[in-house]
Amino acid sequence: LSALIWTTVALIFLHIIETMIWATVYVSLPGKAGLAGFSEAVYFSIVTITTLGYGDVTLHENWRILGGMQAMVGITIFGLTTAILFAVVQRFWKVKYQLT
Repeated sequence: LSALIWTTVALIFLHIIETMIWATVYVSLPGKAGLAGFSEAVYFSIVTITTLGYGDVTLHENWRILGGMQAMVGITIFGLTTAILFAVVQRFWKVKYQLT
């Protein structure tokens, strides 16, 4: 069970780091890609990586392709996260109930 908890915490931490990296990329672009500052870039990054796409904050038209790229990366990363957590839970159940 502790492996599941630590794996979950590590994956959440990696998602946070990924979100911050994308936000840093957005604010480092010329004209900050049309975003007001770092907090707005973090918000945009969270909304984009989770593919919510509220639309209240958008990138400048020259940089919109990055939003699509981040959404594709987000779908892939969340899929990998699900697969990893499923594998850890499966291993936990095999050990607990000694399944083969």
